[in-house]
Amino acid sequence: MSYRDIMKELDKLKEKYRGNTYNLIGRNCNHFANEFCRKILGKGIPNWVNRVACMGYCFKCCIPSEMLNGG
Repeated sequence: MSYRDIMKELDKLKEKYRGNTYNLIGRNCNHFANEFCRKILGKGIPNWVNRVACMGYCFKCCIPSEMLNGG
C-alpha cells in the first residue's frame, strides 16, 4: 500500500474509533491496532496481545462502568 492508502485507512478508522466509544474490554486500543493491521497488512496483531481484555469479558461485572464506557 502507498502512504496515501495507509493514511486513508487510518482516517476511516479514526472516525470509527472515537474516544467516546472506548471500552476497556470490547473496544480498546488493541482492537484499533488489530483492525488497522488487518487493513494494511492483511493480518491482525497476535492474539495474546488482547488476551487480558478477552478474559476480562468474563469478569466485566467487577470492572467499574466508567472504565468500560469511555468515562
